Amino acid sequence: MPAESLVTLICEMYDSRREARDYLEYWLEPNPDKALEEYKETVHKLFFLPSGGTRKSPSATELKRLQKNFSTLCYDSEKELDLAIWTAEQEYEWILGREGKANTSIPKLMKRIATLRGEMEVSCLEHRFELRISRLEELAKELERNPPVKRRRGWRSWRW
Repeated sequence: MPAESLVTLICEMYDSRREARDYLEYWLEPNPDKALEEYKETVHKLFFLPSGGTRKSPSATELKRLQKNFSTLCYDSEKELDLAIWTAEQEYEWILGREGKANTSIPKLMKRIATLRGEMEVSCLEHRFELRISRLEELAKELERNPPVKRRRGWRSWRW
């Protein structure tokens, strides 16, 4: 293709698709640490409101899309696993904030932790992430044994 056609094609891609724009901007000045922090912030926003409260339900499709976009953007398996563990940690915090909805979310979290453990072993990153995953697994098991009780609202729930 002639150079003018390539420039036109790249400009059209940049304008039409957010993923293409992110990819092109990243590769102009690649900084995987900055990209990781931006994706962590985006994951946090999927689980929590700016005021600190929990969102109703994070989109599993959106979480998978973020993971996939990050893995195509940054080819570092350590950073990919770091983002995946961050997502599980945010899910744990979200479950704690949801109180009465924990019963349905805890098995999903346990399954995610088992998947993370497998990914960690395949990537040979046990030395880097074993403590975080073990800690999260223990917290999730404790949460499974003693799920948070939904607090009642209103004046009748007050104890004198």
